[in-house]
Amino acid sequence: VAHTYDPLLSSWTKLSERWWAEGSDVWQGRQRVAKDVVASIEGTISTTSSTATEHKERPQWWNTALTLGHLESKMHAAKALDSPTEYKQALLLYAKKIADEGFRGKAEELIRDLFGPVFWRPGRDDCWSPTVVGMLKRDLLREVLNVFARSKTLTKLALDWQDTLKKASSDEAS
Repeated sequence: VAHTYDPLLSSWTKLSERWWAEGSDVWQGRQRVAKDVVASIEGTISTTSSTATEHKERPQWWNTALTLGHLESKMHAAKALDSPTEYKQALLLYAKKIADEGFRGKAEELIRDLFGPVFWRPGRDDCWSPTVVGMLKRDLLREVLNVFARSKTLTKLALDWQDTLKKASSDEAS
């Protein structure tokens, strides 16, 4: 398990743990990538623990749930370690997994988090930040909506939000 201290929370937060290897489709523990800090942590965790995991019977939904949880953890770790590249990679994989599974509720939650308040204007609202690890959330949202638009079940949701995003962008410009 790897932790980091978060001074804003005055506590230690978990970055990653070997447990994700039990079924996450995106575990990269055996891949050592020096430039990607979260991947390096997973590589280190993999080498410090037993890589042989016994096969256990799991429910049908196990890998999907574990993969989504792992990706949420990777996004948190990338944010905590200020790794924009890994944050964006994990975010887009997360969006793809949500789209593949047709999880509309999760999709809407992600969209609202990235879009922020409908009437948000720079300098008016202190509780929502328009950026994450130095990237504009609404720019990331455009990419997430492109992933959702290719989905069989989330296409309409994506198209509706793409229109909303265009309107919000044109309102900000005027």
